[in-house]
Amino acid sequence: MRARIQLNVPLTTLMGLSQRPGELGGFGPILTEVARQLTLNQLTNPDALSMAMRKSPVVASFRSPLVAR
Repeated sequence: MRARIQLNVPLTTLMGLSQRPGELGGFGPILTEVARQLTLNQLTNPDALSMAMRKSPVVASFRSPLVAR
């Protein structure tokens, strides 16, 4: 069984251009740094990345710049 969460983070936040918080579905706003770290953890997790790439090929284009940070 796999858990699923919905995390919405503005692209400008992920790029470090703004400090807008992320939003965790069913919970509410979360701290900017927490949102960035959760996103980075998912983009560096091979299992999560393969699932995300099957659903959205755009994910691959964001992986390299975020991993470099």
